[in-house]
Amino acid sequence: MKIAIALSLLVPGAAGASLTVIPGLTVQNRCGKSIVFVARYQDVRRNWTTLSEIGLNGGDTKQHVAGMSSPVLYYYAESMDGGKTRWAGDQNVRVDGKVYPMKRETLALNTALNSYRLTLTCR
Repeated sequence: MKIAIALSLLVPGAAGASLTVIPGLTVQNRCGKSIVFVARYQDVRRNWTTLSEIGLNGGDTKQHVAGMSSPVLYYYAESMDGGKTRWAGDQNVRVDGKVYPMKRETLALNTALNSYRLTLTCR
């Protein structure tokens, strides 16, 4: 009886189904300054989604800050010392009422880690 109940809980058609895990975004701050980072990317449903401001201290790495279905990333970052160091582009995107001039980047997928990586330096 217990076996019959357990088998009845299986989802029909689930045998042979595959699970797709969406790649994550890792952001690495190789600049010695603390920064604020915002981004726009395609989520698991391929909808454009905005990542609100996140802070990264100098030398920090944050893993899986977002799940991305596409390697295309729009981002803006600036140092917390008054914005003296900026990573900006020509795509204006409104986030939480503020407009950011975002830079477009196509990231390479690290298949072993299932992750896209963005590394920011002070150059």
